[in-house]
Amino acid sequence: MTGLLTALEDEDDLVRGRVVEALGKIGGNEAIAFLSPAMSDRDNYVRARVGAALGKIGDEEAVSKLLLLLEDRDYYVRGQVAEELGKIGGDAAAQPRSGGSRTVASP
Repeated sequence: MTGLLTALEDEDDLVRGRVVEALGKIGGNEAIAFLSPAMSDRDNYVRARVGAALGKIGDEEAVSKLLLLLEDRDYYVRGQVAEELGKIGGDAAAQPRSGGSRTVASP
């Protein structure tokens, strides 16, 4: 894991993105802890990969991080996160953003 953590600080956004993908495959709380700082990476590609990695992990903690990432400034990142939340489904993934309310239409 030490090599992965060092690579998370690489100048190349593609390297950081690949590291994030690897952490998503590893999964678990430790991977989520390492992914958390990458949620504020300067590059939207890396932040979108964080969304995909958290979606792959898919547990409650990952969903809570995804909900935070849903507020990202970049539409590409938000789209990736929304897609991952849709794959996960369930009540936790359907929580409203920013304390807003959700309206669900009746069938």
